[in-house]
Amino acid sequence: MMKLGRPQEAVSDLTAALEINPRQFFLLADRARAHELAGDDSAAMDDLSTILGPVGGPPAYAVGGNQYARFLEQRAMILVRSHRLADAATDMINAITFGGRPAILRSQVLLRQNGFPEVPLDGKDSPQMHTAIEACFGLDSCFAAIKHDI
Repeated sequence: MMKLGRPQEAVSDLTAALEINPRQFFLLADRARAHELAGDDSAAMDDLSTILGPVGGPPAYAVGGNQYARFLEQRAMILVRSHRLADAATDMINAITFGGRPAILRSQVLLRQNGFPEVPLDGKDSPQMHTAIEACFGLDSCFAAIKHDI
């Protein structure tokens, strides 16, 4: 239903499927996306938090690889829209660091290019990087760049 542009119907279908298979994280992930497409960030956040656990905490499901990072990025974007910038930065940094040193370096370069010269170019997480990402989320131009490039 999502591909047909009917996310509300997808939410209903996925909710019915979850009643049959309540611990299927891919159904929760799909429903989170459907909620987001339907404009219900709160419900999307609930589903993502069921999978990922609390912000900054361990995931509730065994999710790995790029999929884990994508879920963190998705939740970070919802957190930005909810004006929870510190939590959004925590999720985004966790997603970035999951990509290893190359991902961190790309992010550091991007932050430097968007007005954060205090971010070190060392491929390591740092308080300066966390502060810069949080501030970046509050600036439309930087947020658009980081959302697109990270």
